[in-house]
Amino acid sequence: MTDDHSLKAQRDRFLAFAFASADLLLEISVEGRVSYALGAIKGVTGAEASSLVDREWLSLFAEHDRPLLESLRTRARPVQRCGPLLVTLDESLGADRKAVVNGITLPESSVFYLALGFTSVLMARIGETISANAEAGIIIGKGGFVEAAREAVALARSLGQEIALTLLDVGGPERTKLQEDETLWRELSTVVTPFLAARSVDGQSGGAIGRGRFGILHGVDLDMSEFRRQLDRLSAKTVRMPLRARTVRADLKKMTERETAKALIYTVNEFERRGNESEIKSLQTAFDEYLTENAGKVGQFRTMIDQQRYELCFQPVVDLTTREADHFEILSRFLDDPAAIEWVSFGEDIGLAEDFDLAVFERVINYLHYKSGGQRTRFSVNLSPISIESDAFVLKLQEMLKKHAPLTPRLILEITVPEKSAGLERISKIVKDLQSSGVGISLDDFGLSAAFMTSLQHLPVNYLKIDGPHVHRAQTMTREADRVRNLIARARDLDIKVIAEMIEDEGQAYRMRHMGAQLGQGHLFASPKAKPEYKPDRKTFGLA
Repeated sequence: MTDDHSLKAQRDRFLAFAFASADLLLEISVEGRVSYALGAIKGVTGAEASSLVDREWLSLFAEHDRPLLESLRTRARPVQRCGPLLVTLDESLGADRKAVVNGITLPESSVFYLALGFTSVLMARIGETISANAEAGIIIGKGGFVEAAREAVALARSLGQEIALTLLDVGGPERTKLQEDETLWRELSTVVTPFLAARSVDGQSGGAIGRGRFGILHGVDLDMSEFRRQLDRLSAKTVRMPLRARTVRADLKKMTERETAKALIYTVNEFERRGNESEIKSLQTAFDEYLTENAGKVGQFRTMIDQQRYELCFQPVVDLTTREADHFEILSRFLDDPAAIEWVSFGEDIGLAEDFDLAVFERVINYLHYKSGGQRTRFSVNLSPISIESDAFVLKLQEMLKKHAPLTPRLILEITVPEKSAGLERISKIVKDLQSSGVGISLDDFGLSAAFMTSLQHLPVNYLKIDGPHVHRAQTMTREADRVRNLIARARDLDIKVIAEMIEDEGQAYRMRHMGAQLGQGHLFASPKAKPEYKPDRKTFGLA
């Protein structure tokens, strides 16, 4: 009796799990027929679930969606969800009825399970998102593809999954046709992009990079000969333009996340410029070529550090209620090239981030000693995430703080949350050690993902700075505003002061203050200046 009760409880849990996000569950046999169907779908399709049993499963869907669904089943791996896809049901199940579809297989089983969602608000929103993505080509442009690929690489790395990047282009006179004919290009991309996305490692990192050029990040187990056969058949039905393909190895185990990201950008840039005439064979090769191409800049950057070819600038972080300065962030501006962010990023790529951070920090210490006029103003200094990953850098930083102990109460160190939760324990220890020397700690470029939220519970910091794009989107997007409001509330519960960055007008300042953020930074208050000078214009801010 106990075993029967336990079995029933386990079954109920699995059914609850399945139907919490779906209306229909189909079991597809090896022969490609529906062997079992369960769900309340009569009100939606007019058919009983049991009437679907023994039907050829692809016949349940519109003919134009069948190749994608066939691919969904082909690439299914045990306990790895495939999808979501937005598909149209066959006319026998309702005129133009759409469903969000996810598929999965289980270990030691040849059965393929398909979950379909029709009616819930969640499914409607997912469907709208998939539709919007499909209508826009899912990924149109180099930037969108690189961003999706970077996220997919991070996921694959965390799962220990081996992946590869395949680049496809239309060559010869056909490419010229695509350049000149917008309708032809739209027809090709509308067909090819969903095909690539469905076969990508995460269902998103596949699509158009530019006119006549596509990319897909996929598992190394993808059957490339079958992939090419299906792709050729698909393009032959539309514009009859053959796509040349070349696969680039990922080498994730040999490269850091930052190196991989740079290699992806370099590879896609080369592909955009030269198509498949580019001879890059792996992301490791791409990163090596990137460093070689920029060899001259390495020496230039080293000279700028050694000769201090940069100046310190100061931008206030302002209390959103009183409009008084809470502290000043110290920024670097290179004298030879004002594009400081690009140079700092390059320094991280070539391994000079630690040298630059130490040089800047030493200069800040000198400023506090000799030029700040004995004021009690506090200053924040940004540290590269590459530097914080180095135990040697952290040790040198701690030695400098100990040596200049009287100044530490005036310092706030801005650090970036590690991408991997596995790094939180180490970062937490570093934060506590640094705080024991008297400095404050701020989390820079803080986002809204689960990883960021988790870090709040592990890192006992004094400030967090909400990344500017989230601040901007929260002004017009209800869902983003709710997420920002939730983040601020959680931070305040932990006694962490919240800084909203990139505030450009009074409307943004007002909204962020009423969401609970205590501090703000941006051009509304002041742009970076050569001295830490700031006086609130009380008339402009309505405080007079």
